[in-house]
Amino acid sequence: MTDIEANIHQAVDLCEDVHADPDATPADAREESLASAGLEGVAPPWRVAEALEVLRRRINALAPNRSIASDGGIGDAAHRTRASDHNPWVTDGGKGIVTARDFTHSPQTGCDAGVIAEALRASRDSRIKYIIWNRRICASEPRDGQAAWAWRPYGGKNPHDHHVHISVQPIKALYDDPRPWALSSVTALPPPVALTSAGPEVEIAAIAAAADQLTQLTPLLQRLTDLKDSPDQAVADQASILLSRYLTLTRPAPEPQTPPAAAETFTLEALADAYRRLFQTCQTRPEWAGQVAWHRKKLLAFKSRYEPLAQQTRIPWFVIGAIHALEGSFDFTTHLHNGDPLSARTVRVPAGRPATGSPPFTWEQSALDALTRQQLTGLADWSLPATLYRLERYNGFGSRRQGINTPYLWSFSTHYLKGKFVRDHVYDPEAISKQCGAALMIKALADSGDITVTL
Repeated sequence: MTDIEANIHQAVDLCEDVHADPDATPADAREESLASAGLEGVAPPWRVAEALEVLRRRINALAPNRSIASDGGIGDAAHRTRASDHNPWVTDGGKGIVTARDFTHSPQTGCDAGVIAEALRASRDSRIKYIIWNRRICASEPRDGQAAWAWRPYGGKNPHDHHVHISVQPIKALYDDPRPWALSSVTALPPPVALTSAGPEVEIAAIAAAADQLTQLTPLLQRLTDLKDSPDQAVADQASILLSRYLTLTRPAPEPQTPPAAAETFTLEALADAYRRLFQTCQTRPEWAGQVAWHRKKLLAFKSRYEPLAQQTRIPWFVIGAIHALEGSFDFTTHLHNGDPLSARTVRVPAGRPATGSPPFTWEQSALDALTRQQLTGLADWSLPATLYRLERYNGFGSRRQGINTPYLWSFSTHYLKGKFVRDHVYDPEAISKQCGAALMIKALADSGDITVTL
């Protein structure tokens, strides 16, 4: 295996597939890497994970004449600004480790990327982090109510229909594991014979089965919110119960309040530059791209419901919407304080809200109380730093004392990996947030031209 792999991979969310020769010499690869990066002869050393090199050699052995037009390892200079395992972000012995590889889909030369994707998915190999192929992605761990290894839609700009993307775990014992891969063929089987004499009932049954499979690809939160709006009241009632339970299990626990000694450190003035830098550099992780896009669509769908409250409080509508997504999963039958049902005062922290009036409360009554209690109403400055500061303060600054970026803002982004408060005052460094961070929602709206943010 060479130390400098021979391809410059385009970013995973670009539409182009521009790669160099994966079997070039180390010197050629270094020169190409430097030329692409524009670093004038200076580049940190890097290599591709050994497990992926073993996989490449296996595929080459099975398809010796395969095309490598869309093969890829390390990303080019433009790629480094994006979230991808093609960037050597893992380090080992002073070298960066590229933990992703692309393999070209070229059935005509004996290499079908779909066969590779399905064989590796079926193998459940512990080295695999996730696989992207032909507008679908599967991860080796459960995602938002979906089972591990289940295919779900992939929303990145690059549909990955010219190559299959394989990412391995960022753990040395796994990414450098030289075990053979469970891959016996990379050639597609002949297509099944079409049913020419099947009646309409058989075809309808097949369509129903396919629809059920598509439903399973939809993240659980999306399924529950859609079912809650069902015209069938019995379905809507049951979905409401399930959504309430889901919210209880996934809602971010309030982070401990900032002690007086640290309060002076956690000021808008002290954190403003960091907020700008994080926002400008954050990217959506590929496995969560579809979820972030869904949150943007929900925010826009409910914009007309948020705007009257925004005018009353002088809070931007999308800030109210982001809080609603995080605290209530877009459910207008819950308190904006913490997602408790509007049929009674809040039970969880903050308990007993709203303090005035009688339940059941309207969503607007509760939301006004929550926003007023957090001292968010009537403020003039809603620049990006002020917005992110107030959103983080809404949930608490506890993550900062744990040395991580709060998932309340940055979950689903490149600025967050793991760690969260699982219940009041209980922090789990291995727990992973299953909710889209508020900063990601705002960035999705801004990037699409739906809103304008002031840095």
